[in-house]
Amino acid sequence: MTGPLVSVIVPTRDRAPVLKRTIDSVLAQTYPRLELLVVDDGSKDDTERVAAAAGDPRVRYLRNPGAHGASAARNVGIAQARGELIAFNDAGDEWIREKLALQLEAFEKHPRAGLVYSSMIRVRLDGRRSPHPASVIRAGDADAYRRALALDLRVGTPTALVRASVLKDVGGFDERLRGQEDLELFMRVASRAPVHHLETPLALFYDDSRSVSRAYGDLLNAHRRILLKHRVAVGRDGGILAAHFRAIGKLLLIVGRSRDGRRMLCRAAALSRARPSDAGWWAASFLGAAAIGAMRGAKDRLGGATG
Repeated sequence: MTGPLVSVIVPTRDRAPVLKRTIDSVLAQTYPRLELLVVDDGSKDDTERVAAAAGDPRVRYLRNPGAHGASAARNVGIAQARGELIAFNDAGDEWIREKLALQLEAFEKHPRAGLVYSSMIRVRLDGRRSPHPASVIRAGDADAYRRALALDLRVGTPTALVRASVLKDVGGFDERLRGQEDLELFMRVASRAPVHHLETPLALFYDDSRSVSRAYGDLLNAHRRILLKHRVAVGRDGGILAAHFRAIGKLLLIVGRSRDGRRMLCRAAALSRARPSDAGWWAASFLGAAAIGAMRGAKDRLGGATG
């Protein structure tokens, strides 16, 4: 088969029991011209054996000498990738069989695009499936970078297919971020090339592949770093600043800093029209931890971003 080589990068650490599901879904793609780079980020389980058991020459196993995090592992894969296009998957998640074929068709229709992505399907612990939507941005939209800066570029990393030239041009994942690192990368991609959304959900992500804990402090730091890193483009744009202030305010409420959280929500309200959920968060800030937990749980069930 002719066509571009696609490099698929799967960072993993101690996910041997679910890694086979991911490997199988990549190797089963209807578009077969791919290489699969399993980047082992210091696992202590049978990850290497699972990768070898695939018995497919398209699989390459790379091992980090220690645990450096998903961003560093993905950057190792990017550096070793041979393909013209680079895709990502996470250990335990899986793709539909036509994922790459559908995305390559989109790249043919939109040759200037740097990123093609889609929504996902969430598979809960009890087996129930529910939609996990993504932002809808088309290749012809001129405001993709601004929307990304305003936290309106929600891209599930397992759905992303990126031109290698663009990805290497923007520098890969920011390893200093411990939250929102995928969003920040796609911000930079959107600053250089059009991005395009496909309607068909192309990936399934499983709750059993995710940690149940959230590093809210890392997310707070991520918003601050993003605003600093993109400060020239952000400028005094009230909509962008409001989106981050709103997200920071909610995170502050979650970690118990109610007064600071309310202050950030007020700053957001002064810059941009309130969202329907803002009143609920404001009320919860006075009602205490149980009410804040209920708001957080509702947001998580709906698959919402921190913003």
